[in-house]
Amino acid sequence: QSQNIFHCVCIFSTPEDKWYDWFSPFFFLVMEEAYRVVRGYLNRPGIQELRQADERFYITLALRNFNRGPPLLPSDEHDESVIIQDGHDRGLSCWIPFEQKKFCFAEYLRQFLDRLGHQVPIYDTLDGK
Repeated sequence: QSQNIFHCVCIFSTPEDKWYDWFSPFFFLVMEEAYRVVRGYLNRPGIQELRQADERFYITLALRNFNRGPPLLPSDEHDESVIIQDGHDRGLSCWIPFEQKKFCFAEYLRQFLDRLGHQVPIYDTLDGK
């Protein structure tokens, strides 16, 4: 984002690297039109005010139904951890169970984000509810 304008980059692939010859002349036209529409949508009049308003809104999250135990938290320790191969390249291969007598989602999310290095205000009530 520069000067309150969003720029778009699209990356895609085709199955098995197949490309139909009849589509080649039209591909650039289709991509150019798609780019124009998306860029116009992201930069439409009034969008800057909407983005500013969004900064003052809350996001409500819920987590339920732990059929296979408590949710997991990222861990630096390799002892007694659950190893997840898919997260290895992101530094998130070791996980530990979130242990508390009574589950509190706000506390879980606070610990989860803290372990990822993010300090985010998290509340367990909204308007007293």
